[in-house]
Amino acid sequence: MNKKEEILGVATLSVKHQITITKPIRKILGLNPGDRVVFIRKDNEIILRKA
Repeated sequence: MNKKEEILGVATLSVKHQITITKPIRKILGLNPGDRVVFIRKDNEIILRKA
């Protein structure tokens, strides 16, 4: 089964190894300042979810 992929934004890694979560992703996940996120490794992918 093919998964539909959609690019929602591109982030650049800062010198401190940080990224900014783009507005479309923040809106989809309902993220607000102070919220926590979790990174999940599944096969060859990393999944970002609201914690």
